[in-house]
Amino acid sequence: MTIGVEIILLVPFALIGVTVGLLGSGVPFGFMALLGMLSLTGMLPLVIDPFFQGLAVTVMDGLSFATVLSDPGTSILCYLLPGKMAEDIASKFFQTGG
Repeated sequence: MTIGVEIILLVPFALIGVTVGLLGSGVPFGFMALLGMLSLTGMLPLVIDPFFQGLAVTVMDGLSFATVLSDPGTSILCYLLPGKMAEDIASKFFQTGG
């Protein structure tokens, strides 16, 4: 199996992820969601094209790396910050009931 076929076989997984994300968040499938989906699935076939390979790998790996590090990175940052500073930052981004 060539790398091109393997990459094309990943497209359904991307579509499943998009569908689950939109349904789970309650966001309607509109024009902006369509653009996001097309950019996500459009990067996969570009990996096999030598001309666009650098672009595709940069976008996909950058987004993947940022996604993987954002959750633990945010938790660690809030843990390391002094209490009042962490509370101020959290209150700007998260609404608390009360």
